[in-house]
Amino acid sequence: MNKKINMNDNAFKTDFPFFKNNPDLVYLDTAASSLKPQIVIDAVRDYYEKYCINPHSQDYQLAVKGNDIFEDTRKTISKFIKAFLPLCTIFKFYHINAEKSLSTDFSPHF
Repeated sequence: MNKKINMNDNAFKTDFPFFKNNPDLVYLDTAASSLKPQIVIDAVRDYYEKYCINPHSQDYQLAVKGNDIFEDTRKTISKFIKAFLPLCTIFKFYHINAEKSLSTDFSPHF
């Protein structure tokens, strides 16, 4: 997935099912949601169909496999964003809660 994207052509739109259904639309709203490429949709569906576990909460074979996938994902993202260590990559959901949590967690250190 290391292909270069030329924003002057619309070839990148083929990765997004949204544009297959709305080919003439220009989509700029990422404040509340963002479009997902097919590879992400497929990965999420695969998770719900095969694993559907909470990472680091169980110790049975399926949960261990799910934890491995979770940690491999952390390593991949960390490498992509050039994080100092994989553990520096934190997954937080709902940005308002994430901002509050991070400011509370780290404020004594700054």
